[in-house]
Amino acid sequence: FYEMAIPAIRSVDPDTPIMVDAGWYANAGAFSGWPNALNDDKVLYAFHMYEPYNFTAGKNFRDKLGYVYPGTVPFGTGEVTWNASTINAFLQPVYDWADKQAIPANRIVAAEFGCMRRNEGCADYLTDVMANLNAHDIHWAFYSFREDEYDGFDYELGSGALGWKYWEAVEKGQTPVMPYKPNALWDAIQAGLPE
Repeated sequence: FYEMAIPAIRSVDPDTPIMVDAGWYANAGAFSGWPNALNDDKVLYAFHMYEPYNFTAGKNFRDKLGYVYPGTVPFGTGEVTWNASTINAFLQPVYDWADKQAIPANRIVAAEFGCMRRNEGCADYLTDVMANLNAHDIHWAFYSFREDEYDGFDYELGSGALGWKYWEAVEKGQTPVMPYKPNALWDAIQAGLPE
């Protein structure tokens, strides 16, 4: 598909970078199944990082599943202890593939990563993911900054509940002011910003 779409785009725009995702919902390991890079030196190769999903997802908090980071989480057909080393190993296939294809780091993008802000260990997870991405000098974007529909990944809110006044205003059809405040999650994001 990309080999058909990119020439069509280039016929009207030869310069704008084009970002393409790996397969399997932009899974980081999916690039290892690509036999070669695309024939365009302005393509950016993107992936998402929400693994282990049983920890990062909102369901972990809502359903009180109790998965924490670092910690042991169901993954694949078993259970895996997730920590900085596991994250590094999980993301390594992206870097190996890029090296094999001679794709420079500035064309690799972690287009989304994050965890539900109320999951225990979210700040540590964000810190470890950003450390990996920064160590490989690639572009990245956390999900999400001031999401307007779902507060679960809005790290400026911290890890606490929004409170009844917030939800009362929502029920009345009002747009309440978000209770942004200094907190460990936002501190982790700011600390992970490359200099």
